[in-house]
Amino acid sequence: MWMTSSGGQPFFYWLDVGDGKTVNHPECSREKLRQERNTYLELHVAFLYVCMKRAFWDEMDKGTND
Repeated sequence: MWMTSSGGQPFFYWLDVGDGKTVNHPECSREKLRQERNTYLELHVAFLYVCMKRAFWDEMDKGTND
């Protein structure tokens, strides 16, 4: 649905506040989406997460190459 109707809107924007906010998909109703807890990372938090994850794996790789 999003891919064919998003008009260039990012998925979560489309889902929460954009054109998709009133879409009710038969396999996952809007009510089910509201009941589930979803946490979206803001861009700067997502960036830090990726950096920390990469740093962790870089350190792990150093330990195996001694």
